[in-house]
Amino acid sequence: MEDKLPNSDVAKDALADEDSQMVEENSIRNCLETERERLPATTVLPTLALTPQMADSFNLDAGSFQTSVPMTAPPLLDRRTTYEAQRGLSDSSSVVYATTAQIIGQSTEENEDEGEDDDDNDDDDMPSELSEGEDLQEDLMEALDDHNFSFKGSFYHAAILNYALNPCLCISGLGLVGLPLSERDAKAIISCSTLAPFGHGERTVIDKDVRDTWEIEPSRISFMNAEWENYVNKTLCVELCKSLGISAGNNPPRMQWYKLLLYETGSHTQKADGMFATAIILLPSAYTGGQVVVSHASSTETIDFANNSLLSTALLAWYTDVKHEVKPVTSGYRLALSYNLIHTAPTGIPPPCLPDMRDSAAHLRRVLTKWKYDKYTESTEHNLIAYLLKHEYSTANLNDGLKALKGVDLHRVSYIRPVVKEMGFRVGLASLEHNVSGSAEDDGYSYHRRGRYYDDYAERNETPGMAEVSETSTSISGLVDLDGRSLLSIGKLDIDSDCLIPKDPFEDASPDDTEYEGYMGNGAGQLDYWYRRTVLVLMHEDKVDDVCYSAEGASYAFRKLKESSTIPPTADNRRWANRILHKCTSLNSDQIGTLLDYALKWKDLEMWKSIVKRPFCSLASVDRNLFVNAWHIFAFEGVRSSYEELLARSTSFSERMNFILLLQAEASASEKNAVDTWCKIEFDKILASFTSANVEDVPTILIVIRTVGLTSFETLLMPNFQKQTGNYVFWIALLKALTENQQIIVEQQTKRLAAVPDPGASAAEPASISARLDNIIKECLKAAASQWNAGTTTYAYNYPYRQSAISNTTTVERIVEVVKHALAISDLDICRFLFVEIIKSPATNAHASSKFKEVYEPLVPRLRSLLSEKTQDICKSPFVDFMQIVIGLYLRDILGKKSQVSNAGLRKIGCGCADCGPLDKFILDPTTTSTVFRLVQSRRTHLEYRLGNARDICSYETIRSGSPHGLQVSKLPAVIAASTWANRQKTAKAFLASIGSETVLSNIMGTRYGDVKNAIDGVQHFGAVSATSSMSSVPAGQNRGPTAAGVTTSTATSAVGAASSYPRPPAGNPSQSALSSTSVAGSLSTSAAPPPRLAGKKRKSIPTKPLIQLGPVIDLTGDNSS
Repeated sequence: MEDKLPNSDVAKDALADEDSQMVEENSIRNCLETERERLPATTVLPTLALTPQMADSFNLDAGSFQTSVPMTAPPLLDRRTTYEAQRGLSDSSSVVYATTAQIIGQSTEENEDEGEDDDDNDDDDMPSELSEGEDLQEDLMEALDDHNFSFKGSFYHAAILNYALNPCLCISGLGLVGLPLSERDAKAIISCSTLAPFGHGERTVIDKDVRDTWEIEPSRISFMNAEWENYVNKTLCVELCKSLGISAGNNPPRMQWYKLLLYETGSHTQKADGMFATAIILLPSAYTGGQVVVSHASSTETIDFANNSLLSTALLAWYTDVKHEVKPVTSGYRLALSYNLIHTAPTGIPPPCLPDMRDSAAHLRRVLTKWKYDKYTESTEHNLIAYLLKHEYSTANLNDGLKALKGVDLHRVSYIRPVVKEMGFRVGLASLEHNVSGSAEDDGYSYHRRGRYYDDYAERNETPGMAEVSETSTSISGLVDLDGRSLLSIGKLDIDSDCLIPKDPFEDASPDDTEYEGYMGNGAGQLDYWYRRTVLVLMHEDKVDDVCYSAEGASYAFRKLKESSTIPPTADNRRWANRILHKCTSLNSDQIGTLLDYALKWKDLEMWKSIVKRPFCSLASVDRNLFVNAWHIFAFEGVRSSYEELLARSTSFSERMNFILLLQAEASASEKNAVDTWCKIEFDKILASFTSANVEDVPTILIVIRTVGLTSFETLLMPNFQKQTGNYVFWIALLKALTENQQIIVEQQTKRLAAVPDPGASAAEPASISARLDNIIKECLKAAASQWNAGTTTYAYNYPYRQSAISNTTTVERIVEVVKHALAISDLDICRFLFVEIIKSPATNAHASSKFKEVYEPLVPRLRSLLSEKTQDICKSPFVDFMQIVIGLYLRDILGKKSQVSNAGLRKIGCGCADCGPLDKFILDPTTTSTVFRLVQSRRTHLEYRLGNARDICSYETIRSGSPHGLQVSKLPAVIAASTWANRQKTAKAFLASIGSETVLSNIMGTRYGDVKNAIDGVQHFGAVSATSSMSSVPAGQNRGPTAAGVTTSTATSAVGAASSYPRPPAGNPSQSALSSTSVAGSLSTSAAPPPRLAGKKRKSIPTKPLIQLGPVIDLTGDNSS
């Protein structure tokens, strides 16, 4: 023990006695506390009769204790006396006991105070006698008020002295001691030292079991460094005063040299009280162990300088009220200089000390008692109070718990901790965030105005004030206990204003952060103030779980379940499991698996079924081995209904089918028949209800075909798939999978039929299976062709119509992919079907130009390249038919007519000013047809005046929406046609060149190739037919094939001579028949004759429309192809 004795021998002996008493008091208290915990509070102990020897040991009159007195457990002194009597500790030579008053360390008045506290404790047991409280916030604020915790220091100080002086320690009879201390010098010091004594009753004794420390009196010590004394009192003493909260004033304390202490291996001291304050300077000396443990109220700190002991000097200090203990030195030597911190103020000024908090504790105890028993008329419903601390601490700091606090925060929390615990409450630390939201004081001409112009306020980046508060919210997060253990690891706990102490803490405070969204055009935007603080949280101990669960939810419940889970489960285990099941609306896959695992470990079938019934339990979220394990534990009949619920809840075809296949494989011999029957029923349910096809399901579909056969696929799955739209990718994936596995499927189906003979099966069954599979593959490709431009349909923002998410590039890729697969399986009918679907499809914006730009123009070179790669002739059907129509549509709708206006009349119409410049640029640009000028009225009027002189070129109108208003200028149609002809002509030539050379084009168009050239030259619009044009011609080098039976063309006298028919493929080649095999709704003409006249009906004149007809089949009427 690092002793602290005054200079006089009398005082020294008196202090030694007191020291001894305190040592023994602590030892006895430890024994009594152990016994108190072991025995129930109501235990009646045996009667006590002290022998004279025992009475002498206690300095008592034995005669006064000869009468047997019943003793009960609660009083501390009686249990201590009984405890020692029972153990027979009557040998005064081994232990010297203090008197009763000395053991307690309190005066008679203090004992009376303790009696009052006992009365308070009795009140705790009788809550009906408590007075009613009015306002919990007010009472707690008073109990925790700063004047009760105004102490700003710490009860101890510990620091490394980075710039310490060497005292040049000199010992009489030994000489100068070198630092760091060597083993040789340490042994020399021991040789001239004495063991430190301690008080034992009225004697001072030496006992290494109690105190094992070497000491040298100050009279034998001197410091050769003349600056040492000044360094100690001018530097170190000032540092201690600041740390311990001591006001130096005009009479600062001083450090008085006491003695030198040396701890060797095994040296230690027991806990003992200090004096006003004790200071210890640890000189450089290598050692391990020797930690100093200081404790006050409920705070205990361990100080360890061993790692820096060789080269560093350290300073320790603590108040006399502080208990301290030096742990054994495990190796080396610990050399210390002991000082007393002496009070030097005049008489009448009390020495510094730690504040007496007994009255504050009693007040706090009464408030908590009323809160505990719900005696307040105004209290929080959240079962917690959040008290704002003086300092703010980071989340990382709070993970250190009480150690993170400083100053008055540390003092307040340290002292209330034992009181709070005694009253059945929990104290914690948390981060608080308070948000105030409302409208700002912003008229639109300052404070982050959103717009093109900014003023001085915006440049200064000022934030406006709050005009009106619309909403406030307060939450706490990162809740930890005083040891830093997390109570609320995720989530936030929303609290009300009645949980905060003090009331309205942010009323006049400046926010830590502000967020303003700016002026919104028609009013001020939203303004948010953010306040952040660290709070002390008080909660009912039995409500902690409820509070944390309300914020964190399922993760907290699972953490509690994991901490206490046992087999068999406790009532608490089941309580948490039931809370999760009935309170949590959603769980993640890990949590669901954990809960199911508990049901299996506890062998609780009802709990298992209850979990499976919850919507968050699904085949996708849980490891399927858990479901198999449940079968093994509860038997198939026990879990069958839960399996059916899982299958009914699942929406994934693959998920359901794979689960059934897994169960079927797990069936034992005894259960196989029952399981197979059940699996067959579930198989049929799934196949009949499966309507949504996905690419991910393709591997499972193959398994189904191999498992249950082609028949089930053809009759149950295929019809459902064909009803769906927008699944092009699925059909191609299925086609590829069936093609790649065609041989395997045929072999497996053949073996399956052989194993289960079908009386109706013919000898050619394998060939029949192959033919059926070929037909399925063709159906898949045709289904894909019908979805060539189908994508995921979505609603466009702010528009009433729907848009397809598929890109133009993807559309062309799909067409090429279908043609490629059709060529691979030699089915050109699918190509013919696809081309008809393409031609029938409308343009995205009702203009033919968009369809050519998006589809035809990128498709033609890709299709030409593919046909060349596959050695297919583009001049054969159905490719020639498609190309004829595409060329005709392009010449008619995109190239169009050449304008009759010889000169577009494009000229500058402006005056040369800044506004007229953009106008002239627009007029002279042949590629633009319309534009808008947004100008103020005076500038618009100027443009209108200039436009009035160019009515032969353009028109204009005022757009009165928006600010400023706009002037829309549009070129006249004739001007547009005349000015764009050269560009359209150039583009048309490039498009035709992408199809092929002039020879190829001539072969494709046949006798109408001359019309193509006339259209390109602007001589004649392609929609019209010259008098010399043949109505039915074939590509060069081919004989004209027969047209469809009964099919004729329109007369040449129609509005545009629209009966222009294209050449047909050569006769006698069925594979090259024209698109006549594919009927286009409303466009297949079977006769040019007029419809029969119905009796009593007046014949109506049928207006003629421009017509382009592919051979005798596809009739494209209207102004354009869209």
